[in-house]
Amino acid sequence: MWWPINADSAIMHWSKMITALKVQRTLQIFDLSQRQKLNSAVVNGDVVFWKWISETNLGLVTDTSVYHWDVFNPTPPVKVFDRYDNLIVRRFRQKC
Repeated sequence: MWWPINADSAIMHWSKMITALKVQRTLQIFDLSQRQKLNSAVVNGDVVFWKWISETNLGLVTDTSVYHWDVFNPTPPVKVFDRYDNLIVRRFRQKC
């Protein structure tokens, strides 16, 4: 199946025909078997890591915080905690 969607990354659910797509700070959930969008959300920071943590939840790690998102619930991702300052990803430009 091919859909004209641009995404930075995608992760499939391990037991359902559901895929999560990430485009910068926008997350979208699609049910591939029903061919419909289930949910979408915008997070406040760049997602540096994300993973399915249960049948219904995605864990999202941004530069500064960690979120849990129930993808079948229309509410936005819920902040669980802030990241410790030493763990915040520092992006810098390497001098040539």
